[in-house]
Amino acid sequence: MIFETGRLIIRNYRDEDRPIFAAIVGNPKARPYHRSVASRAESDEFIDRQIETLGNVGYGFAVVERKSDGAVVGEVGMRPVPDYLPFSDDVRFDIGWMLDPRYTGMGYASEAAKAWLGHSAADRQANEVIAYTAALNAPSVMVMKRIGMTYDPSKDFDHPKAPKGHRLRPQIVYVI
Repeated sequence: MIFETGRLIIRNYRDEDRPIFAAIVGNPKARPYHRSVASRAESDEFIDRQIETLGNVGYGFAVVERKSDGAVVGEVGMRPVPDYLPFSDDVRFDIGWMLDPRYTGMGYASEAAKAWLGHSAADRQANEVIAYTAALNAPSVMVMKRIGMTYDPSKDFDHPKAPKGHRLRPQIVYVI
């Protein structure tokens, strides 16, 4: 376990989580604001990186597990801002989350993300933490607001991996 909240356990991935996360990231309903779903191999590669990163440096993405029944509801975490984003030199970390659609609307993303901000070694190293998403992703914007982030239009950008004209290209940025 990395830490816990009133309802959730935030922990590193286990091998038994692999099929659960492959189902989540392979589900178009879980990824309506991504350009595509992920394959099992892509999901496993992501998990491998997170296991290593969490073990070595104490931040990355981690499993969100419900205390009441052990259900894996999704993931939350922080990571260094990717180099291909326009503000990677200014901002050191971004926070993000993804939940199984069966568990959205219950406050789990906000609870886990807010707790991660207070816990993370990355947060203590960061001069600023951001969250970015497609401009049309209202559910994530609501989470950003609930965890105390503020919209910063000066950091908005067009995602360099989305083709021109794509509905997910315009990205908005919240900061804390």
